[in-house]
Amino acid sequence: MFLELFISHRNKSSSKKGKKYERRILQYLKKKILISNHGKIYSFDNKKNYVEIDIETPSVAIEVKSGEGRGLKRQLDKYSDVTEKEPVALAPNMRYKAKVQARKYYKIFDSKKELRRYLLSKGDGKKGKG
Repeated sequence: MFLELFISHRNKSSSKKGKKYERRILQYLKKKILISNHGKIYSFDNKKNYVEIDIETPSVAIEVKSGEGRGLKRQLDKYSDVTEKEPVALAPNMRYKAKVQARKYYKIFDSKKELRRYLLSKGDGKKGKG
């Protein structure tokens, strides 16, 4: 029982940290990038399964990971199931081997500047702010 409480508490605190990091990235991107949605929840399979896309631009769905990025590929696979937008991730603290593996399938960025440059190259910049 103690272990369950510890794990539950750890997940809540890491979730808070992740949401805080996600908000910082959103504020950073908003300065020059068109944001179409953030935190939007998509459901499929009669709402039994769902996915929350952290940040969406006109052409890209972005997953923001503050931690090691566990389950990132699986999450990006779900993005592909619910949207036509290209799934990408910002995961600066992701383990190296996991990042190499995930990059076989998706674009994984190490820095917010690198992500913003990519979004600008995709045409998602605000007019006059590129």
